[in-house]
Amino acid sequence: MTAGPGPVRRRLRAGSPALGAGVPVPGGGFRDFYGNPVPDLPNLGADQGRGK
Repeated sequence: MTAGPGPVRRRLRAGSPALGAGVPVPGGGFRDFYGNPVPDLPNLGADQGRGK
């Protein structure tokens, strides 16, 4: 995860074990906190991006 002030800097890094480690939630929404689409196999946490 990258660190910095505010939620904009709280993103998963490439290679993070949280990438693709989530469980789909029925009715959980189609976009994450940052506006990324939620994939079929989601990440853990609010960031559903591919990792930076």
